Amino acid sequence: MNDKNAKEQIIDTTITMIQKRGYNNVSTNHIAKEAKVSIGTLYYHFPGGKVDIVRAMVERGISEVYNEEQVKNLTIRDIPKYLRAFLLRYIKQHRKNASLVAAIEMAILSSEESSKTNEDLYTAQLNVIPLVSKVLTKFDISKEEDLDQISKLIFHTLDSLIHRHVVYSNIVKTDEELVNYLINLSMAFLEYLKRT
Repeated sequence: MNDKNAKEQIIDTTITMIQKRGYNNVSTNHIAKEAKVSIGTLYYHFPGGKVDIVRAMVERGISEVYNEEQVKNLTIRDIPKYLRAFLLRYIKQHRKNASLVAAIEMAILSSEESSKTNEDLYTAQLNVIPLVSKVLTKFDISKEEDLDQISKLIFHTLDSLIHRHVVYSNIVKTDEELVNYLINLSMAFLEYLKRT
């Protein structure tokens, strides 16, 4: 098995195991055994262990829904259309992986090391923030630290509402209806920021 295949096998195995057993019931030893790789190979690809694997899962998921080329040529007028397509893909991905999302949510909520698990998974999600910031640069937000904070706030608000909608119960009747609300919420917030 080459390095790329081993890395992908570890990620795929981890996803399956977390969905079946829950995040807290899966160790790196379990993953290595199930993926048929040595523990050394696992740590070669993921030096931080399970948290690094989850980070790779988040990055893979984002790469499936995020289109770098579309963002480069984006204008302010295009943002609602771009956001609609992105959010629909994001919700679809969450529905496809609902049991994985639920298992990770449960890990955050029920772990004896809840704050550590939450911090590690939050850090993994922060890889998305630069992507959100690229979209927000179209709004001419002046300070970089403001852009970073605003990106975190927007991403985590949207992500939390999507998790609630997909994992727990539908907030509204359809995904399309949720997307309409999220776009209106996001655009109103960005317009408010432009005025202040």
